[in-house]
Amino acid sequence: MTSLTISTPCDWHVHLRQGETLKTVAPETARLFGMCMVMPNTTPPVRDIDSLFAYGRECGNALRQTPLRAVFAIRLDDRTTPELVTECKKLDWAVAFKLYPDGVTTNSHGTGLTTDVLWNALTDRRSRLYEVLVAMAECRMVLSIHAEAAGLPYLQSELAFLPWIANVMEKFPKLRVVIEHISTVEAARMIRADTTGRLAATVTAHHLLLSCDDVFGKPDHYCKPVCNTNEHRSAIRELVFSGCENVFFGSDSAPHPRSRKTPSCCAAGVFSAPVATETIVGQFVEVGETARLNDFLSRNGCRFYGVQPPTGSVTFIDQPFRIVEASTHPDGFASFLSGQKITWRAADRPASQWHREIE
Repeated sequence: MTSLTISTPCDWHVHLRQGETLKTVAPETARLFGMCMVMPNTTPPVRDIDSLFAYGRECGNALRQTPLRAVFAIRLDDRTTPELVTECKKLDWAVAFKLYPDGVTTNSHGTGLTTDVLWNALTDRRSRLYEVLVAMAECRMVLSIHAEAAGLPYLQSELAFLPWIANVMEKFPKLRVVIEHISTVEAARMIRADTTGRLAATVTAHHLLLSCDDVFGKPDHYCKPVCNTNEHRSAIRELVFSGCENVFFGSDSAPHPRSRKTPSCCAAGVFSAPVATETIVGQFVEVGETARLNDFLSRNGCRFYGVQPPTGSVTFIDQPFRIVEASTHPDGFASFLSGQKITWRAADRPASQWHREIE
């Protein structure tokens, strides 16, 4: 196989950041994707109508010359109200509320969603979070979850959070849930075992490719949840390549300045936008499952969220290139797989500024 055409893909989990960083990295997502869901952990966070519209305008300005449609997640925190859920549901570009347990990842401090608060919401009907979850279930607003329990060793944190998800699914039988960037055998089993059709998961390129051994000593590979052992990686790969309908692509592309990606000061996040799609295509080709590639990259997420998929297609060809560290941003960003050769490239879309020809 030397060429492959797929429907225009969607990225259901991306961090576009703000300011000059947004202007630099947004074109990387717009290069190949027709739709993306933008995360709300900005500074300050996207947590109410005013901040949602303000960030929507900023992203819209950065994407004005592109065909990319951006939809948004709003941060769920201890000040979220049922009324806010209802207002956001009226907007066709606000599609989820994002739950970050307090302090587990970049810009997630101050959500107020501690372990006690989360579990209390499943039993106390008077709690604010209980009322919000009722409102979300009634209006079919998706609950997007960064599934890590605070205060535990990194390789155990996702596993420890899964019982809360199981309980919230049972307690709110209309609630639709996405476990973001899954990293464990147990999360993969949970998705496979679901019979409700209300539970889904996103998977990143780096969780398909890397194990924890690839993270140690490599700040550019550090993310949350951390890439787990090979046993866990294999389970996620099996889930993705099996064609499970409720699994879809979310890059979790999360750029950080070079000053924040050093061994002594390492922020969580892998900047994968310049190479994630090409890498996913290569993985499906390698395992002989290209017939399932469209569902993972283009269809499953739209089906779960109930949105119209983007039109058009992208053709990939077997023509290697190399990823380099390069950016116009003063601090610079290192792309995922910097310095490595990538086999598949988009033939009918512009190259990334992080791509270089092989001489």
